Amino acid sequence: MPGNPYDEIARNIAAMVEDMMKKMDKGDSPQFIGCTIVSGGAAPLKIRNNRERDEIYEMIETDDQIFITADIPAGIDDERLDIIIDEMKVTLVMDGRETGITLGSPISPEGTEHFVQNGVIDIVCPKIKLLQTE
Repeated sequence: MPGNPYDEIARNIAAMVEDMMKKMDKGDSPQFIGCTIVSGGAAPLKIRNNRERDEIYEMIETDDQIFITADIPAGIDDERLDIIIDEMKVTLVMDGRETGITLGSPISPEGTEHFVQNGVIDIVCPKIKLLQTE
């Protein structure tokens, strides 16, 4: 949101988290799986975490978007990662292993973006606006 007084604070927090990640010893047990900062809306967030098996992800849903943050194995980059996006599911394929993430609302596959950095993938999925009948 342009001109939001909290934008600078959010950028500073993100920079501090990134700096902590760079300085963290790789042998340490604490982990940051993701950090999603959502501002500009009063709507409640729906948050879902999955820590079963080797699939670690978190999904945050707002009125307009779904944010997915997932842990990916070391050494996996865009070249070795396939992302299959359907209206109701996002599937990550890494080294022949699939992780399917069922979504709570339909999304626009064409408008979905993803970013890979430091063993974490962030996926931003715009929701499909459903026509309301009155």
